[in-house]
Amino acid sequence: MFRNVSFYFVLLVVCVGLMMGGCKKKAPEQEFVPESAAPTNTPIAAPAQEEPTMEELRLIKLEEARSVLSSESVYYDYDKAVLTAEGRSILAEKAAYMIKNPDITVTIEGHCDERGSNEYNLALGERRAAAAKKYLMDFGVQGSLIETVTYGEERPVCRESKESCWKLNRRAAFVVND
Repeated sequence: MFRNVSFYFVLLVVCVGLMMGGCKKKAPEQEFVPESAAPTNTPIAAPAQEEPTMEELRLIKLEEARSVLSSESVYYDYDKAVLTAEGRSILAEKAAYMIKNPDITVTIEGHCDERGSNEYNLALGERRAAAAKKYLMDFGVQGSLIETVTYGEERPVCRESKESCWKLNRRAAFVVND
């Protein structure tokens, strides 16, 4: 019986020893941070950016105006200077931009297709440019911001003698003045 008791005693000592000692946990390793990388309370200045000059700002604004105003022409029906519904819609967008940017001036160019005499087409081109200008002014754009010029048939965008080409030449084009 003594053997049984000693066996249990040894077993008890081993169990208590394991429970008391167990596995030793490692302390977490700390990452080494050099002093130069240590956080400080001093704010870091953002890289210096140069402010755009007045001339650079003016050029940026002119490019924006060209993309809005010069990107789309107003087209007319054959032998007409009356605005179409699509033309009025385009002019309404241009008027809104010009009202928000009253320092932008434009020239409206009146163009025609090759049919008709030079004199007739010059007069028709002038009526087309004037119709576009009047529509802008009716929206509240100052007339002093808009010049008109006629080129008649002298500056076509398409040179083929067919309707699909002629309709591209019957237009009022917008040029942003520098």
